[in-house]
Amino acid sequence: MILGLYEGPKKALRWLARHDEQSRQAFEQALKPNAGSEAIEKLVLSVAGPLRVGAME
Repeated sequence: MILGLYEGPKKALRWLARHDEQSRQAFEQALKPNAGSEAIEKLVLSVAGPLRVGAME
């Protein structure tokens, strides 16, 4: 995968499996039908990190 070139979800998830298993698992759980808010929150934290103080002002 070349930086900045998105090749689709299947390749992206395979890349995550090789390079960031924790984030891949978070995507897998959050993308399940009827995923709970905890799974979605875990994915957001994995991708964006924790909320920074002052970011919402």
